[in-house]
Amino acid sequence: MVNALTPIAVHAGTEELVLHQALHGYSEGHRLIESSIPIPDDLKRLMQRMSDLSGTSVVSGFQDYLTGYPLQSLAAYALAKTWYAAEMSRPGCVWTHTLIIPETVMTQIDSLSVLKALFRRPNGQSSEVYSMPVVLEHKSASSHDESFTDQHMKLQAFMAAHYEKESRPLIISAADSHEYLGLVFAAWSQKWPALRMSFTFCTGSLSGRTFEKRPLDVQCVPIAATRQVSREIGGAGFGEVTLLDSIPADFPRWTVLATEDALQKAGGPLRRFLWSVADKNSSRGEFESFVSIYDSLEQQLPFSTTIELVTSHFPRPTDGRQLKIAVIGDRKEFLPHAAPKQILFALATTEHHESFNASELALKDQACRLVNDHPTDGVLLVGELLRASLNPIGEEILKSLILAMSSEDALAFAPGQQQFLPTLVRGNPKLATSAQLWRLAGDHRRELFESIAAQPDVTPEDLCRIIDAMLDSDSDGLIRRAFTQWGRIAIFEALDWSEAHGGSFTENLRAALSFHVSDVTNWIGTKREKSTNILAALAYVVAPYASRVAEDDAKVWLNTLHALCENHRKDDADYVAAFLFALALCNAPPAPLDLVSESFERVHWLAEKQQLRDATWSVLEPFVPELSWGKNWDRCERMRRALVAAFMRYAWPPRQLRERIKDQDLVTQLLKSARKVGAEHYFHGV
Repeated sequence: MVNALTPIAVHAGTEELVLHQALHGYSEGHRLIESSIPIPDDLKRLMQRMSDLSGTSVVSGFQDYLTGYPLQSLAAYALAKTWYAAEMSRPGCVWTHTLIIPETVMTQIDSLSVLKALFRRPNGQSSEVYSMPVVLEHKSASSHDESFTDQHMKLQAFMAAHYEKESRPLIISAADSHEYLGLVFAAWSQKWPALRMSFTFCTGSLSGRTFEKRPLDVQCVPIAATRQVSREIGGAGFGEVTLLDSIPADFPRWTVLATEDALQKAGGPLRRFLWSVADKNSSRGEFESFVSIYDSLEQQLPFSTTIELVTSHFPRPTDGRQLKIAVIGDRKEFLPHAAPKQILFALATTEHHESFNASELALKDQACRLVNDHPTDGVLLVGELLRASLNPIGEEILKSLILAMSSEDALAFAPGQQQFLPTLVRGNPKLATSAQLWRLAGDHRRELFESIAAQPDVTPEDLCRIIDAMLDSDSDGLIRRAFTQWGRIAIFEALDWSEAHGGSFTENLRAALSFHVSDVTNWIGTKREKSTNILAALAYVVAPYASRVAEDDAKVWLNTLHALCENHRKDDADYVAAFLFALALCNAPPAPLDLVSESFERVHWLAEKQQLRDATWSVLEPFVPELSWGKNWDRCERMRRALVAAFMRYAWPPRQLRERIKDQDLVTQLLKSARKVGAEHYFHGV
């Protein structure tokens, strides 16, 4: 039956609101006479009971009255007017005209007083008029009952009595059913939608009235019947009631504010606040809290004071959820005077952090917006939070602020606060892609590095940029640690960086690479562009480990030697030649004898002329045999014997000795060396 109301709740394209109605009266008993919609049986019984006379007999001044109660299964509200039907022969007969107001309509009416004009007492003729929907012009919904403006003090008393004791019904001693009618409608109109829909009242209770086994929230009763009605309710086990039979001298401030708002045509800022911060779970008992918090916002008190007030009224994160979201999560409407920086700092440091749900309040998003929209404030807040005692929410806010920072923000932050840079990088490793930040870190560079190393999810792209920044900032003292931490990605990036910088290596970088020879040779084997400069530099890295790289294609080093010779880089060419000879002694593919042709004579000549540098000799020394202690100085003889041994070890064709060595005197020396080690038979006929 809920859908029976929805399609015609509001006329499309018009300003008319559509309601339904029903008429109850006496016809062989009190019953439903007419209605504009079918009414379910359970609601039919409820409406029949609520539409009957509210007591055993009529009291002067209460010949007509209004009753309001929800129709939950219809998602609607029943507002009924009852008239004593004196024209009926049977005593106690009444007419009751009930407006059935869809929830969607209820939320669009500013002042509910306009509904009173829709009631029609039966005139004894046709009841067919009650079988049609009722149209309320929307423009009239914002009108106001001017007759109520003289009841200011009574309304304040009503506010205090009705809201201070949430569970208690309010009994009002009234001279007649109209005395407090405007008061009730003003307070009802002010209520947020869910509270409007759950409000129960009667302006003419001739006896204690109930709804769903509970007393109505507000009941206006004849003065003479006040004590009796109170006893009826209390005696039925419903507990204490609140009596409104006098007006106190003093009122709390919140009641004054609530009254001033209720008296305004269509309500004022307070009503808009209430409707924004309350949700379907907000109870009547929260009304006073909402108004008090509204008051603090209007007075523009420090936000820390507002936080204390919110947490005192709503200590659990599930309490006042919509209020917290509206005030803190979407602060623009209610906190225009409070700077975002001030709000976030107060939330980050409050002792009552358990009252808030950081996710619901979108605090991470707020922190990001602060950094993006107001970077100066964002940077200042980071510094303040790093020095403050933070609660768990504050930790999340700080992380979000740091994560939103750019390198430029970090550089603006750094002066005088270098000790915090490792913390920034721990929260946002991307910041370490700035070479300038590494320079500013000064003596904190190692801490900066360790902060990055502690992060398991640094992307390869960011890692490459971090390696570049370290090398650009002369922080290569940490590069070995970087290679150990991140392996091939870091090594390849460092080599790419070196290639982009002319192929030069610092001593720290060269030393670090020497611990990762296989990764270096893998980089050399890639299709990356590699200059002669970098290959010459890498020769100094890998040459001492020739036996470990001998399985790789040696053509790259052969080409490097040719390029160095063409560029007249003699020292580097000598070193690479020694490296090639070492590779030849290891039978390096694809053509080790080509390596012999290109390297042996050059290196032998250098040794013979005492021009073979120690660094160059150190490449070869592991691969040449030892001589007697008195002859071990003879590097040439040791190299000749090494070459003879390689021919035999790898079964190279003996005739290749003469073909590969152009200097025939040197060939003769090689054959003599062969005889010295008993290998002359291998070279017989050469």
